[in-house]
Amino acid sequence: MARRFCAACGRESEVLIKGLCPECFTTRVGGAKGTPSRFRVTVCRFCGRVKRGTRWVEAGSFPAAVDVAVGMLIERLKPVEPLEGVELERWEPLSEPDWRTRVLIRLSLSYKGVAIPYTIDTHIELEPSICPLCEIRQSGEYDTLVQVRGASSVDVRREVEKALEHASVWDALIEVIESRDGIDVYFTHRGAASKFVKALTRARQASISRTRHEIVGTNRSGKTRTRKTITVRLK
Repeated sequence: MARRFCAACGRESEVLIKGLCPECFTTRVGGAKGTPSRFRVTVCRFCGRVKRGTRWVEAGSFPAAVDVAVGMLIERLKPVEPLEGVELERWEPLSEPDWRTRVLIRLSLSYKGVAIPYTIDTHIELEPSICPLCEIRQSGEYDTLVQVRGASSVDVRREVEKALEHASVWDALIEVIESRDGIDVYFTHRGAASKFVKALTRARQASISRTRHEIVGTNRSGKTRTRKTITVRLK
């Protein structure tokens, strides 16, 4: 087999990409298109979720938010021809993870089945905002109220906590308020409230004694917006 040498550095190389060894090719031509000097993502300043497209995904800490941001960045990169694929090997912070973090991202590309390493040095910037769920929580607005009532011998709070745990609707939970009559549980949407009520009625004998709707205005499309109140009585 003929020996192959890089046209730029003169070193022998098993793989030549347009006459260049992988190191010279990625240094001169690059490895991935669209590599930014900084990459911005939106983060909820209350719960720490990161906005990914139309969804808000869990993060909760600066390192976790940066990790989500790095994943979003990698998805946007395209390999420089004739290289193929852009896969994340790992990333490491070059500064303390914060609202603005310098990161070193190590990628793996390929050429004719041979892995080609490539490194990106960039800044991840987290832009503080507020997610829809926290906006509802902060404003005190709610969609559905479940009023849980029971006889004096029933530990209502305990039953509510068990039902919430079983239904796993924490993201939609706004507030749990205890009063002389029982416990009021506020939700951001009716699907979560329905799951909670089902969990409550399955766990012990209970019945829905009243359901009512209250008109509270209109939504952005002009349709009437209502709030729902469900009263559940534990036997």
